[in-house]
Amino acid sequence: MEAEPSSVRDVVVVSRIDVPLGEGDVRSAVADSIAGVVGLVGFTVSTAVNLTRAVASSAVNGTLDRVLPPIIDAVISRIDLTEVVLARVDLRAIVLQALDEIDLTAIVVDRVDLDVVINQIPIVEIADYVVNEIDLPELIRESTGGVADSALNAARMQAAEADAGIAHIVDRILLRSRSRRDEGGT
Repeated sequence: MEAEPSSVRDVVVVSRIDVPLGEGDVRSAVADSIAGVVGLVGFTVSTAVNLTRAVASSAVNGTLDRVLPPIIDAVISRIDLTEVVLARVDLRAIVLQALDEIDLTAIVVDRVDLDVVINQIPIVEIADYVVNEIDLPELIRESTGGVADSALNAARMQAAEADAGIAHIVDRILLRSRSRRDEGGT
């Protein structure tokens, strides 16, 4: 994993104590020297690459920050964003998700002055409209006519029962063994 470039340059110092070398140690000393040089070259290249990346990234980001906003503004000014949204965005899904996450009742209760709303409702006009649409006077006539017919029939039945009761009493007073009904065949 490469280390991120820092603002402070890292320096590696390799030091070796001079030790007299024997004949067999020459090969080892040369190999150690070559390995040290390769390591130093690798470190130098890695540092150079990291510094180059940092400088390039900073330069590119600065340039993009200056160049892109006017280009984006020019492109957006030529596009009908409403048309793009309508063509590419599922507005129904967005609205349904928003409604799932929002408590509309709480919002109405907290933010709407219901007295103002109720005072703006034309209650008298609505009542007049309902009465005219259902023909309330005719409905009252029909329902009271049915009640009147029922009451008249009940009164007739009670009168007939009272007449039969009186006839029965009169028959008993006059000592008639059969009621008049039985004689008339009704």
